[in-house]
Amino acid sequence: TAIASLWSELLGVERIGRNDHFFELGGHSLSVVQLMVKVRKRFTIELAMRDMFANPTLRAFAILVGTRIVKPATTNIVPIRTAGSAPPVFLVHPGGGGIDYVRLLAPWIRVDVPVYGIEADGMLPWQTGYASVEEMAASYVAGIKQVAPSGPYRIAGWSAGGVIAYDMARQLSDRGDEVGFLGLIDTTFPSADTTARPPFDPRSEVITLLSRLVDSKRLAEIVAHTDAMSFPELVAYVYTQQDIRLADGSALPVFDEETLRSLLQARHAIVDAVSEYAPAPKTEKIHFFEAVENTHPSSHAWVEHHRENIEVIAVSGNHLSMMDDPAHLAFLGASLSEGLDQSTLQRV
Repeated sequence: TAIASLWSELLGVERIGRNDHFFELGGHSLSVVQLMVKVRKRFTIELAMRDMFANPTLRAFAILVGTRIVKPATTNIVPIRTAGSAPPVFLVHPGGGGIDYVRLLAPWIRVDVPVYGIEADGMLPWQTGYASVEEMAASYVAGIKQVAPSGPYRIAGWSAGGVIAYDMARQLSDRGDEVGFLGLIDTTFPSADTTARPPFDPRSEVITLLSRLVDSKRLAEIVAHTDAMSFPELVAYVYTQQDIRLADGSALPVFDEETLRSLLQARHAIVDAVSEYAPAPKTEKIHFFEAVENTHPSSHAWVEHHRENIEVIAVSGNHLSMMDDPAHLAFLGASLSEGLDQSTLQRV
């Protein structure tokens, strides 16, 4: 089928069965973006990335596209694992906007806990994002209430997602809803810097992302070589460099200029919004999961801000490896599950 051909082309898998699972075949958030763009060009349907997460088998996704009557996704909530008798946990996207980490972490969270990811808008060219943490949080609160009309609500977020989760908990509390668990996963305390920030510059965003993929010496070489290049020239150059690969060792996904700009713009907007956020003091307990291999601990400012009502839990890995390495994911999943258990027991 046409859909199978698109999957095969993207994933490098020759034969794809109707019950094959996109992510089990090697798919991830960036390949979902590529697929959504290809589907839009071929079928003139504008999907959201969460449509792929909700329909991850070839059969389900083909039915979705084949109907040609796609209801616009009304929330950012993505079901990762819906089975379980315990209250669900909602995990917020980091600065990049995607929820790959939720998919990777979910198997390590207790099986009786349903797991939902919260994905950002604005990552695709036909989407619009939000201007502030408060706007994001309000939209996401409305979304989780469609899944769970009443609390206790259990929310966590990795990196920048922890700040958004914090404001979601604030908004829920302000409206009288019970917050049963708030988890910040290696989240830097926001600077509340409202001074004029540099405007969006796609070249700078590319260099920032490269700093996470290559060492400082190689990055300096790239910056020196590309200093006079335009954004399209820089991107074309990066794609020719065989040593620049994703953290898992796979090749960089290729995007057209419009799509790449959207991804970079979404990241810039989320990071900007989080940087400008000023956390109000909260009464709910914070569970802070800190990666022990970080050079600079991120919990100190939160502890100072929150005083006694915060528990810092040391977890293995650094800020990035904690969501890449299966051993670190297992450790974090067990620690998160224990925190969720404690929050449940405290209510009994």
